[in-house]
Amino acid sequence: MDVVFVSKLYSKDWRDALTKLCVYAIRQGYAKSTLLDTIIDRERRCPTGFPVNDSRGVALPHEDIVHTKRPLVMIARPVSPLLFGRMGDARQNVAALLIIMVLSDDVERYPKTFEKLTSLLRDIGFVEKLREMRIPELRQVMLSSLGDEITGFVSVELG
Repeated sequence: MDVVFVSKLYSKDWRDALTKLCVYAIRQGYAKSTLLDTIIDRERRCPTGFPVNDSRGVALPHEDIVHTKRPLVMIARPVSPLLFGRMGDARQNVAALLIIMVLSDDVERYPKTFEKLTSLLRDIGFVEKLREMRIPELRQVMLSSLGDEITGFVSVELG
């Protein structure tokens, strides 16, 4: 599984951010062209803002494995936190400090990867630290969390 770290994500809102992440994944051969519409639709119907404290946290957009060609974890740092609907209560918002999108092609690996990542994200101090980490530090955190599942690590900016 590759990890793509988006060190700067320039987006006006959640829809723009997810569009940029999905287009990158599609163009790089990680996802099928169906990913973009389905992930936007899913986010609208079932938001993925994961609160770590009252109103701040991370967004964890994801979609069914049928849209994946190759497994990928994208970790994006929006230049400014973006509002996502809160998981379980779309009437509330979460200011996402990070967006972590997991694409898996294996129904058994997907929940395990997701669980490993979310266990890291339960502390707002750690989430804030992740936002500030340099690439070598972040790579080390991902290696220690996902271990030998990681096959590649790339850093990009999307604007």
